[in-house]
Amino acid sequence: MKNYYEILGVKRDAALEEIKHAYRNLVKKFHPDANNYSEEAKEQFQEISEAYQVLSNEESRKQYDSWGHTAYRRYAGRANRYTRQEDEDYSRESGHCGACQTKKEEEDEPPPHSIRVAVKMSYQELFTGAVKSAEVPLQEPCSSCSGEQTSASEKCRVCHGKGYMERKQWVKVRIPARTYERCFYPLADVLCEEEENIFPENIIIIVLLKDQKGFERKNYHLYSTQQVSYMAMALGGEIEIPTIEGAAKYRLEPGTRNGARIRLAGQGLWMPPKIGNRGDLYITLQVEVPRKLNEKQRAALQAFWNTMQEESAL
Repeated sequence: MKNYYEILGVKRDAALEEIKHAYRNLVKKFHPDANNYSEEAKEQFQEISEAYQVLSNEESRKQYDSWGHTAYRRYAGRANRYTRQEDEDYSRESGHCGACQTKKEEEDEPPPHSIRVAVKMSYQELFTGAVKSAEVPLQEPCSSCSGEQTSASEKCRVCHGKGYMERKQWVKVRIPARTYERCFYPLADVLCEEEENIFPENIIIIVLLKDQKGFERKNYHLYSTQQVSYMAMALGGEIEIPTIEGAAKYRLEPGTRNGARIRLAGQGLWMPPKIGNRGDLYITLQVEVPRKLNEKQRAALQAFWNTMQEESAL
């Protein structure tokens, strides 16, 4: 699977002018008008146009570099894979025109025959990205037969005719920021630079989440419980609520009841971009009953209780 830089034949640190120059040369060569509308030329032209559209835009290029090729095409590039800008650029230079259809959308699930390797991430790592260790399978030629079989009766006793031996190897993978539960990446897209890519092409890295103390997860929404002092519930005021990104301030209304649930919109987990942005955080408030009171606190609380009793008797 070629990435956009490979399609245009430029390096990852290529300047915009270099990208434009490479695009112009390739579009002249592979435009359907110049190739009798052959299917091969159409496919290559679509790849070139798609690569140029992303890499020629500063924001989309930054997002592409962060996410990796497969994740970007599957989600960020869905809405606008191809525009007519490529045809306009080509028309100005060559006099040709014409529009090309977008390529078929990729599936949202890993290929059926892929080898799937899971990495577990914390809620916080979904936002920052992280380098994780993954144990991936590696196939090596059989030391006994080297994969050469003369007949079924002479099947190798070491590899049983497969021609290779399997072993596991730990490697470092860099999962980009803004990922989510069951997001997946081809190993080649996330393999750290210091790692040698000697693995089968069909290995897929799938992101799973580690449960985190203090939060219950339901899809992309989070739920938690927080104890709040009776005074804060009765009088109202600002409280701090723990979130997966740190403490958030929230202003309680006076007379908030015990068991009330509040919602912090957009403070949950990332969703797939085709679904939305982020889930929400729901917090159930519970009155915190102090277990130890000094004499002054006890007297003040008793006086408050006496006042409440007098009011209710009227």
